[in-house]
Amino acid sequence: MESLKEQIAGWPQFSYVQALAGWFVIWAALVSLPPGHTEQKNVIRTNMVHGAVATSLAVVTILTGCDSTFSTAASVAFFAVDALVMISNGRRQKRLGEKLDSPARAMDYAHHLIGAVYGTFLLFGQEVVCQPSCPAPNLYTYAQTNEFSTLFYGLYRLTRHPIAGGLFALAFFGSRIVFNFMYLVPYSWSHCTFSGFMAIAAPYQLLQVAWMFLIVKKVAASLTCGRKPKAAKVA
Repeated sequence: MESLKEQIAGWPQFSYVQALAGWFVIWAALVSLPPGHTEQKNVIRTNMVHGAVATSLAVVTILTGCDSTFSTAASVAFFAVDALVMISNGRRQKRLGEKLDSPARAMDYAHHLIGAVYGTFLLFGQEVVCQPSCPAPNLYTYAQTNEFSTLFYGLYRLTRHPIAGGLFALAFFGSRIVFNFMYLVPYSWSHCTFSGFMAIAAPYQLLQVAWMFLIVKKVAASLTCGRKPKAAKVA
């Protein structure tokens, strides 16, 4: 019986440009399904699908040691499509006079830009800044598993249920803080040059820390708001 790696090796092979174009069409079509990209729930669902797809492809790629072109293209194309949707919806909201959350939006743009550049560079140039002994396929594929938390973030945004919010906080902490700082950061530090680490890994990881800080702050605020002040005793 053929192993999973052997089966995948027999599948059609795509160049990075082909895979990128294919995934771009898929993500654009998905977010454009009725009621369209202007509907926030549609955007959230597309983000959730990407979270599931990126995590699944990354895990399969890591376990089989297969080429990471296809999995990398999936996320890079998604970040491009989602950024375009954000720009389009942002302009629409501005025309309607709606208030935009500037800090959060700026962090999303930074995440998408870093993700796209990080993925493309590591696919082709990881050996420039990291030792050949770096894990196959590449470090970006390991970072793609961070998208696991997006599933719970989407669930929370769709339901606004406190349990969904708690699950998101736990998933984010586990996948983006514990995993990254217990494995990905030390590995990058020991196998890549200092300049390579600072240019590629550091900005992304600092962004995760900033997000975690905001999540903790929001959770703390919700807990504080949920407490009812005790009635003063009447003498």
